[in-house]
Amino acid sequence: MRQLLTGAKGMQESRIVHRDIKPGNVLVLEGGEVLKICDFGLAMSETEQPPRKQAGTKLYRTPEMLMGKPDYDALTDAWSLVASWRSSSAATYCCGACHCPEEFAYLWTIFGVLGTPNDATWPGFTSLPFASTMPPLKLEQRSRLRKLIPEDRCCPGKDMRS
Repeated sequence: MRQLLTGAKGMQESRIVHRDIKPGNVLVLEGGEVLKICDFGLAMSETEQPPRKQAGTKLYRTPEMLMGKPDYDALTDAWSLVASWRSSSAATYCCGACHCPEEFAYLWTIFGVLGTPNDATWPGFTSLPFASTMPPLKLEQRSRLRKLIPEDRCCPGKDMRS
């Protein structure tokens, strides 16, 4: 993961947004000791003015991209790296009996862990292009992230409170 984050940092310093980081675009070389990010076919320069088109594999896109935000940036690559790292254990589910598009099913998975967004927790959420077309969200669902990943598992040996 450190190698992938170092690669993402290098892209960010060069103002390049990959937009399609996923396991299939990571080369593992020399017995698994060297990792390289590849396939820059959907990459863009951060100097490209919004609106920016949707790009990349849906399951590795950021929530703001899935919600149609036209001015995303290099932070989308950081999200994709973590999503790629966790993809083998991530489960995608929908909001119940509805028949959601794949993007919404994935968003429900994210919101089920991080909590239901609103304009207080995600400024501008209700003004995102696809916010009005989403099935109703379960109101006031709180973040379950600390329950799923306790602080002591996040950074072993570090006191996160200091």
